[in-house]
Amino acid sequence: MSFTVLATLDLISAFVAAGFEHSVANMYFISLGLLIKTDSAFLTTIGKSAADYVSLTWANFLLVNLLPVTLGNLIGGVVLVGLTYWFIYLRPESAPVPLSPRTASTPHAPTHAEVEADGQQDWSTLSSEVTSPESTPKTR
Repeated sequence: MSFTVLATLDLISAFVAAGFEHSVANMYFISLGLLIKTDSAFLTTIGKSAADYVSLTWANFLLVNLLPVTLGNLIGGVVLVGLTYWFIYLRPESAPVPLSPRTASTPHAPTHAEVEADGQQDWSTLSSEVTSPESTPKTR
């Protein structure tokens, strides 16, 4: 099994164990139930009959369960993931907080504007500041 399958299996299992419905998990579990419903040997082993599961049909599964659960998963995923990314990366920058005289001399992390301005710097001037190996004193 690949790592992706194993990671997804744990996440979906935790989601289902918490009582939520997940469309992919439902595709497996309810389809399995629909197939087991036709196995009379299994049903006799557990003391049930196909008549006990009359409402468990492919039509009910697709229309009553899978469609609403899939729509809920899509809306929940898009909203939660979208809001999380917006909050982390795209929200507007807040106004800078004025420094008090006590903290005015302490260094601060560069703002987004300072980092972008630094990227526009002309780096060709730096070559004159670098010393060549010939101009450095040799030590023995």
